[in-house]
Formats: sequence, structure tokens, C-alpha cells
Amino acid sequence: MKAWYDEKVTRSAVPAGEPMEEGRGTELFERDSVKKLSGDYSIRVRFPEDARHAMKVGFLPFPSTSWNLCPSTVGRLWISVETAGNEAIEGLEAGIATASGETFAQPLSSREGRRGEWMEVAIPLSDFRVPESGGTLEITEIFVIVDAPAGVTLWLDDVRFEDKSADTTVGVTDKPIDVRQKDARRSREMRTIRLYEDIFAGMDRDRPTHEQLFAGLWLGKDLEWLNTEIQKHLLGEREDLGGHRAFAFPWSLFAAPWLARTYLTFGSSGNGPFNNRLSEETERLILEKLWNLTKSKNDIHWARHRNPWWMDGSENHDLNGVVYNYLSSMIFMDHPDYRERVFPNVGCGGGPGYWFHMHGAEYFYGPYGIADLADGLDYRAEEHFEAWGKVLHNIVKERLRRGIFLEHASPGYMNYTLSYLKDVYHFSPDLRLRDLMKNFFDVIWAEWALETLNGFRGGAKTRDHTVLDVRGDSMYQIGKFFYGGLVDHNLERFYWLGLTDYRFPEFIWRFGFDRESKGDFASVTRTIGEEPTDIPRELGLERTLNLNTEHRMFRYSWITPHYVLGSQHDHPFAVHSHLSPASRSYGLNFSTHPDARIFPYGVTRNERDDWELLRRGGIMYRAVQSEHVLISQQSRGYERREPAWFPRRSTAPIPMGVYFSPRLETVVERDGWIFVHEGNAYAAVRIVEAVHSAGDGISETVSFLDYAANSAFLEDLRTNNYHWNHDRTIAVAENALSAVIIDTSHAGRHAGFDVFMEAVLNAELSLLKTVVPGWFVLHYRGSGEGASLLELNLANNEAPMIDGRVVDYDRALLFDSPFMRSVYGSGVIEFRDDGFFQSIKVGE
Repeated sequence: MKAWYDEKVTRSAVPAGEPMEEGRGTELFERDSVKKLSGDYSIRVRFPEDARHAMKVGFLPFPSTSWNLCPSTVGRLWISVETAGNEAIEGLEAGIATASGETFAQPLSSREGRRGEWMEVAIPLSDFRVPESGGTLEITEIFVIVDAPAGVTLWLDDVRFEDKSADTTVGVTDKPIDVRQKDARRSREMRTIRLYEDIFAGMDRDRPTHEQLFAGLWLGKDLEWLNTEIQKHLLGEREDLGGHRAFAFPWSLFAAPWLARTYLTFGSSGNGPFNNRLSEETERLILEKLWNLTKSKNDIHWARHRNPWWMDGSENHDLNGVVYNYLSSMIFMDHPDYRERVFPNVGCGGGPGYWFHMHGAEYFYGPYGIADLADGLDYRAEEHFEAWGKVLHNIVKERLRRGIFLEHASPGYMNYTLSYLKDVYHFSPDLRLRDLMKNFFDVIWAEWALETLNGFRGGAKTRDHTVLDVRGDSMYQIGKFFYGGLVDHNLERFYWLGLTDYRFPEFIWRFGFDRESKGDFASVTRTIGEEPTDIPRELGLERTLNLNTEHRMFRYSWITPHYVLGSQHDHPFAVHSHLSPASRSYGLNFSTHPDARIFPYGVTRNERDDWELLRRGGIMYRAVQSEHVLISQQSRGYERREPAWFPRRSTAPIPMGVYFSPRLETVVERDGWIFVHEGNAYAAVRIVEAVHSAGDGISETVSFLDYAANSAFLEDLRTNNYHWNHDRTIAVAENALSAVIIDTSHAGRHAGFDVFMEAVLNAELSLLKTVVPGWFVLHYRGSGEGASLLELNLANNEAPMIDGRVVDYDRALLFDSPFMRSVYGSGVIEFRDDGFFQSIKVGE
């Protein structure tokens, strides 16, 4: 099993003669899913055309500092070498280095006649001098030296150490799952310390951030100074600490979590290894700030009244409120200065203080809602703790039965949401709730693992604010850490990771790796976002999303070892919540690179009079997808419900284009289609528009009276209905309501790129005229044997059809794939993989 999460620490490229260093030269390394011997990919090294000096490339041990091996062991690796001019390769060597500085290199020039082919190299450790202190050798490097690297491409695969006398193999590039799991467990503490050291090392002592102060406390660095800095911030003397509004805004995504984590981790209340690192004054100020920040939104009547599908403000803000109402109540009920304090008894509804009126560092607290739930009694922290604990139980159980997230797969907001839930798992004294939360994490991460290729998540996303490079996705970084790697992007965002001992169960390891063996499959997941049609809304919901309904929405992902093609399907009559349509993204992700993507998105003109992606411009769309073919169209209109105190934004279509990553290997245009070859994958994109298409203005809707009619039922297709932006990364549709077809394949289904292109060009594609000229129903039968006929009405919100059958939005399964399955509403989730089976069950 190859792993993507350890790339920066296990690979290195340096000038020959120098020791390899972690992370050095890793930009030369790439994955190659086409030319490989084992697993999902080989490792390709591309040397620059101007490389002049001999280079050493290879691998370092991780998480250990050495491989401790017997002298009877043999280092083995497969190598292939090519040059731009196909000339012979001279000065090629393979070698091993030890901790004592001894190096053995074996010349390979005798194999030059086999250039471009795979050759296996064996390097016996018996050539090394065994230390007198013991019978093992501490190996620190296994490498290849290229004497004249300019323009050379080197492939490496199946690198390992074998000891046939003991029948043992130690993997370098490939390791079994159980070894990967063991490595992750034993390196957890080291990687956590490394995270906090890296965060702290970036600190400017004149402008420390909250995360850096937390990291310093964790490391026990200069505690007196850290306490003084925290006090300055809490007293309002240091607005430049970052997020200066945080401690004024009750619904800050950062403030209450930071206060609670800092107190519970470093305060005097516990008995952990980091307790008592806060001074008495710092602890007092933290508790005072936490009380003032949470007391108004910590409304016991709302905890008792709300149902599990209500969300105050947004999903991440709501879970922030629920979790820290619960944890702050836990803190206060155990503290002598707070346990008898009486909370405000307001009972006016959800989201008190959720109010975006600010001026500089000043925050203006908004009006209360207009519910009348107060009973005039006095309630203290213990009663609030019990009430919010029940809310958390109900939320998690319902999500495991009927759908996980509204902000599904959001690259940014998932970091916040997961960190809040993690705090419940880590700090709650309720063992049943902790077990429930672990099950929730397992399901969240299992779905993520199935939709990822090398950690890059595909499929439909909500609230995706134009994250092009998938490495910027927070779940990519968190997943790296849980799999056993190091966080290496936006470190401070993940300062909370050291607070959990959660570990991936075996099925998540199985789902995330060895994707070649899983073949091609569909993963279908029912999701949430629909509101009931009740009018009037219940009082107290002025700031609250109301999702108490059977959710007629699902995500569909076609997953192969080479790409993920995904979209979301919504019932035509669904009433969307305030955030269900927000920043939607969907389309095609390749396995080759984190920015190797194709997707439709909103576009806008910039100051250079060029088209670019619109920030937060994910379009609301209608879709139909069957396996490798997706058809979508920007929605002509849809119904959604905003909480009464939120604005209703326009639902009118916006300019639309299709993004093609500049990383893509081959892009070819033919007969209105844009064809892409990337790795082992092929894609065809068609922006579909008729020769005669009506607009949506009043003048266009009556223009059919002068239309030059003909007797044909089908309309001719345009082939020149899009134009490129200046760098040819966006194909901008001339009609924002044009349909977009994405047809995909790979080398296992079509014998070559040319064969795939011909299949698409010969596929059935037609626009059936409707009653009024200029509006159509699109029919497309995709490439490949047995492809389904997809039908999408481009004129209105009619339900799409697949092979003559209407799409089923009330699907019987919550999770539906060969590897993860759950009957909708049951609370039983099953995980399977090659003889492996495990299930979890949500109790009553």
C-alpha cells in the first residue's frame, strides 16, 4: 500500500555526495498512475533541463530515523530511466547509506540498453561493516544517483528491504495496512509535538496569535510571558493578536473554542500533563470572558424546545453554539465561583446576538427573537449542561440516520465543525456521548476516504469558496494527520489536533488506499438541506435554518482509481434552506494532482477585462448523472427559505464557465467538444446550446412568433458557443443556461484517447424541441458499451430521467456503495472491503 500523506518526509533530492534531508527537493517528485508496477502509482522524478550536477534521489525512513536491518537483508527497487532524446544513460548508481555515514553505491550503467524499461536492482547489506555493538545495521537512506540529470526522467517503484532467510520484508514505498496503522500510533506524540513546534516557531513575539500562544502553552515555553500576553488580549489591550472582534462576537467561530480548550487543557481543574500552566489571573480572565461570551446564547429554553434539524445562523455557527453551551456549562458547574450563577431566562428563540453589525473592534448586540418560552425560573450551569447534552445526543443520532452535513465537504468550514465535535469527544464526561461521537467521526471519515484519491476529495461540495488546490481543503490536512503524516499547510488552523486521541479504524485505512483494487463504483449519499413549507414559520426562528423534513437530496459520485466525477441531485420541488445553494461545486477531479480538475462555476470580468472564477461563485444547478456521465444546467430558478432576519439573495442565473486546470496534460477541441487526457483518464466536455436558443427576457419570449419554423423535432447544435479566457483555463459559455455534459473514461474502458474521442463524437446527442421554439429537452447516451440514456429538460424543472425512468430522490439507502451501506433512517451503517466487515449501530 502506497501512501500520499508521507511524501514530504520520506522523499528527498540532493546533490550527489550530500546527505538527504526531509522535504528537500520534493518538488521534483510526482505520482505516475500510468507507468507503474504495483499499487496505485509509481514515483516519477523529473529533473530540470538545466540540471548540471549529479543528483541523488531516494527515500528516508519515517516515522523512525532508521531502518534497523540484519546484514542478510537485501535492498530492492525497480527503476526505469528515460531521456528527452532517448540517448543512453551513463553514471547511474543505486545505493544505501547507514547512520554511521557509510555508503555503498552500485553502478547500473551496464543496463543502459534497457533504458525506458523496468529493471530490478538488488543491493545487499552484507557489503557493509556490521557494528560491534550489535548484529543490525541502521540504514538511513536508499537512493539512486544520476550523474548527468539534465532532461532525465526517473521512475521508482516497489522499493523495499527483503531478508529471505527470515522471510521478512520491510516496505519503503509500499507497506501493509497494519504497518501503516502501527506507524501512525507510535508516531502520534512526535507528530503532535512537531505541529506545535512549527506553529510556535513562526511567532512574532510582538504580534503573537491565539494559536501560537496555545502552542507555547502546550510546549511549556516561557509560561510567564505567555500568560501575560493572553491577559493583554483578554483585557482588550492587544487587538493586533488577531481576530480582534472575536471576544465581542458571541458567535465567533474561534473565541469560545479557544477559551474552553485553553482552560480545560492548561487550567487548574484537571489532572492531565498540561494542567496548571495558566496563572491564577489568566484563568480568572478566561472564565470571565467565557461566561460573558456564552451566557446569552446558552438559553435552556431553546435547548429544550429545538429539534435536531434547527441550525442557528449556519451549520458551523450552530454546532459552535451547541458544543460550547454544553462545555462551558460543564466548566461552570464544577467551579465554585460559577456553579450557583443564574443564567439569563430570556426564551426568545435561536441565535441571540447573531448580528453582523460591527464597527472596528466594536460589536453591536442585536435584538432578541420574538418567541415567548421563558418560565421565570432560575437555572444554573448543571441544568444547562444536561439540556445541551440531550441536544448533542439527538443531533448526532439524527445525522447518522438521515444525513450528515448541510455544509457537506466544505473545504473551510469542515475544519471548524470537526474541531467542535472533537472537543465533545475529548472533554465530555458522558461516555455514551463520546462513543456516539466516535461513531459519527468514523462515518464522516469513511465517506471522505471513499471519495478521495491520494487524499484529494472529489464529489459535490457546499460552501466551497473557490478552493482550486485540493491541498487547501481542511479535511486533506486533518486526514494526513490521522493517517500518520504531518500537517504542512496553514498550520495554525489545525492547532486543535493535538487534543484528540481519535484514530482511524481499519476500514478507513482500507477505503483510503489501494484504489486500483476497488475498480469503478458509484457512491450515493442522501444529504440534507431541504426546509418544510410551513407558513408562517414558528416564532423564534428568525435567525434559524429549519430543516425538519425528509431530505429529498442526494450526492452521486462515480469513483475510479483515476478520477472522481460527482454532483448533487435535488428534488425539483425541494424548498432549499438558506445555505443549501451556497457556493456549490461539482465536477471532475483527477488522481494525478490536487489541481487537476474540471468543473462548472460562476465567472466574472476582472480589471484586466478577462474572465476569472467568481469568488464564492459556485452555481446552483440541476443535474442528472449515471456512472461516468454527468449532465448539468444552471438552475432557471428554485425556491429557498431564509430566516426572517436574513436577506433573500437573487436566484437569477449568473455568467457561467467551465474551469480546466492548467495542469492538465492534453486538451483538444473537436466539433464543439473539449477533450482532455490526464494520466490514465479521459474526459469530454460539451457546453450544449442550440443554433436557435431563446433568451429569458420578455422580448425573447415572444420572438417565436417570427421564428422560421421547420418540421424537424430536433434542433441543430452550435459548436462555437463558448470562448476561452486569456490563459485558456476557463471556457466561458455564451449562454449561462447552456447545459454542460461531462463524459469520462479511462484506459481500462477505452483502448486509447483517440478511441474515446471517436466514441464520444459518435454518441447519441440531441435537443428535442418543446412547445415554444428556443427551449429544449437534452438527450445524451454516453460513450462506452451499455451507457445509459440521460434526459434533462433544459426548459423547466421537470425531473430528469435515466433510461426512461424518473430519478428517485426518496432513495431507500442513506449510504449506497459496495463499501459503505445504510438503510435511510435505520442508524445502522455497514462497512465492507474484500472479506472485511464491520458495522455500527446508533442506539435510541
